[in-house]
Amino acid sequence: MEPVVKIMSEAEYTIALSRGEINEPTLQTEGYIRCCTPQQIGKFVRRHYHGERVVLVSFHVGRLGSLLHYEFDEDGERYPHVYSAIPIASVKRVQPYGSRDNGTVTYFAYERM
Repeated sequence: MEPVVKIMSEAEYTIALSRGEINEPTLQTEGYIRCCTPQQIGKFVRRHYHGERVVLVSFHVGRLGSLLHYEFDEDGERYPHVYSAIPIASVKRVQPYGSRDNGTVTYFAYERM
């Protein structure tokens, strides 16, 4: 199974931890939570979180079950969407994401079982 990643600001993730679920306004306005694949991370960060400190939240895909759907965006690229709030228990890994001046991406991982 292909990994599914939710990109969030550090503040958004802190709120999600306190609530026990990942929820965001797009769930109410569009009916789903936007996620991406590992290959789409850079593009997603530039489009939605330019200049912000973000974390990469990856999931145990099997725990998302039938709530996970892949849909095409306006550019014809296929993105994963989750049609519900995502329980924190579905989180597999949290990685602060950033890049250095030389463009080298740095990852720090926290693995959840």
